[in-house]
Amino acid sequence: MNIEQIYNKWDDLKKQAAEDCKAINKAKLDQEFNLSELQMKWLNYHADWQRVYFIIENKRRKLKRELYEYYKIDFNIKIDTKDDLTLFIESDEKFVEILNSSQIVKSIVTYCENVIDKLKTKAWEIKNWIDYQKWVSGG
Repeated sequence: MNIEQIYNKWDDLKKQAAEDCKAINKAKLDQEFNLSELQMKWLNYHADWQRVYFIIENKRRKLKRELYEYYKIDFNIKIDTKDDLTLFIESDEKFVEILNSSQIVKSIVTYCENVIDKLKTKAWEIKNWIDYQKWVSGG
């Protein structure tokens, strides 16, 4: 999955989150009780993106080892310090691309966690609104 595809999927997730986390419609409160379904949907998204993150991180680690071996053994220039070696590895195009993908996917995982937290808050908002209505009506 390239960076452009990841961004497109993240845009789709943001649109869904805006719909799922919108303010409570008190006139249609009976429709607001699908929160467990929404939470499950976002937990599944979270698990899927967490898996993608782990896969990308494993690829990054593997590439880092391969680049280490290349620059340490096969490279024609002698590299004396670990900092110099790190500089070569971290400036490699493939490494930078995988690192960027990893960081973006980690942001998506965090975003999913925040949406789940917002949905939990929404459940409390509904409960508090119902309790307030009981109090106002004297019950």
